[in-house]
Amino acid sequence: MNKTEMLDCLLIFPPFVFPTGFYSKQRACDPPLSLMSLASYVRQYDYSVMILDCNTEFDETDAEFENYFVENFVNKYSTINVIGFNTTTPSINASFRVAEICKKYYPDCKMIFGGAHASFVPDECLDKEYIDLVCIGEGEDTLKEVLDGIPNGDIDGLAYKVNTDNEIQFVRSKARQRNKNLDDLPWPAYDLIDMSKYRPVLGSFKRLPATMMVTSRGCPWSCNFCRRPVGKMWTYRSAQSLFDEMKYLVEEFGVKDIAIQDDVFTVNEQRVYDLCDLIIESGIDLRWKCFARADIVSLKLLKRMNEAGCWGIMYGVENFDQKILDDMKKGIESHKNFEAVQWAKEANIEVRVCMMVGNVGDTEEIINNNIDLLIKMDPDFISVAIATPFPGHDLYNWASKRNLISTYDWDLYYGSTPILILDTLSPEDIIRLYRKMTFKFYFRPGFILKKALRMRSFTELWINFTAFLGLFYFMVEKVLHLFRPKKTVNNSRNKKVPLSPSEENKIKKLTETATKQTAIT
Repeated sequence: MNKTEMLDCLLIFPPFVFPTGFYSKQRACDPPLSLMSLASYVRQYDYSVMILDCNTEFDETDAEFENYFVENFVNKYSTINVIGFNTTTPSINASFRVAEICKKYYPDCKMIFGGAHASFVPDECLDKEYIDLVCIGEGEDTLKEVLDGIPNGDIDGLAYKVNTDNEIQFVRSKARQRNKNLDDLPWPAYDLIDMSKYRPVLGSFKRLPATMMVTSRGCPWSCNFCRRPVGKMWTYRSAQSLFDEMKYLVEEFGVKDIAIQDDVFTVNEQRVYDLCDLIIESGIDLRWKCFARADIVSLKLLKRMNEAGCWGIMYGVENFDQKILDDMKKGIESHKNFEAVQWAKEANIEVRVCMMVGNVGDTEEIINNNIDLLIKMDPDFISVAIATPFPGHDLYNWASKRNLISTYDWDLYYGSTPILILDTLSPEDIIRLYRKMTFKFYFRPGFILKKALRMRSFTELWINFTAFLGLFYFMVEKVLHLFRPKKTVNNSRNKKVPLSPSEENKIKKLTETATKQTAIT
């Protein structure tokens, strides 16, 4: 094949599979909205761009990626000017491996990393010889200016390498000003992906086809377990812009359900009312769910949301102990969670609450009390995670300085492995209580009967049956592991080699810059 074509920009969403247990069977199935937004922005300026989502094209091994990449890109494009990656902490090592393969075939390309992990710890990325640049914070204008060929030092929001006296130094340019009007940005490039390959995770939809949207950026609160790669300033799209995109998704792709993925959807109450009015007045056949804080909803707002098709809401409760909530800088009074859950029930909206186990200050008594209060609260669903200090968290900086992080192996940072070292609970205690909270909430006869009686469609039956099997496996996988035959894994990214002490120390040192500013807000 004659390789005569040139591609300006290839954007890659790395492969990600949870490393152990039931979660290893869960593939990422969310559309790569961040990359789709970057793609739609830069092609306004006549740059050719493609998106490669590794999670929909092949399995997770490096050899499979290389074969796919050679067949679909190397054999076609003589030049790719820029290759960009979206990064998260659990997928960063996969991004490194894939980027190294890409650089082998396109040594002259500009390899740029962006996203949450890279934004907070750019030095770790730049330490790889095959990575040239790191985009810190919002990426639209930064990527365009890289494609324009503007010198690195003149591009805001960029980290890069400088060779001074044969010594490589990592340099950051001035922080980039935030985009304050998201309506000015084009919609994500839906035409660059196969929408039929995506759906939100189980529990995030009632009907298919289903997809997700992000309608705002930033978060005005300061929870110590959360990171804001674009800063605290909350920016948002208008209700009309959201409705127009929703209508497009319904008409173009037959979408019937949308999971709104904003950290907090109800920050601007009037925007929510305006969107609800537009949906109701149009008569559009659409259902949706969202995330919110318990202290910024009202019964009146929730009822209006339900009239407009909202069937589900998620609150981040995290813990019922007020001192732990205060130490988290959650900024909420615990009793408001009970009020908000009751309001949602009155508005006929399903409620999911998020809980954390293994926070600083957690004890067995506190977690057992949390379990009792959860059952008393009686939300429709819960999501339980083990407190994980991701780079960029205040919690991460606090724990790292005190040597209270057990490992810097990012593959284990997926919310089901104890990372924090606590003097009140052992790692075994944390895992036991994590499982106990899930088991005691879900495996109640009354809860199971209530869910069975509420199912109204085959889709809901499939969702609940699949979720039940997953929960059952989750509860017994420790026992099953004893009887599971050992397998020889060849060339798989799941063949895990523990980090050496020197590797751990190097990563820790490279993440010491995580406290630096990422964006001007």
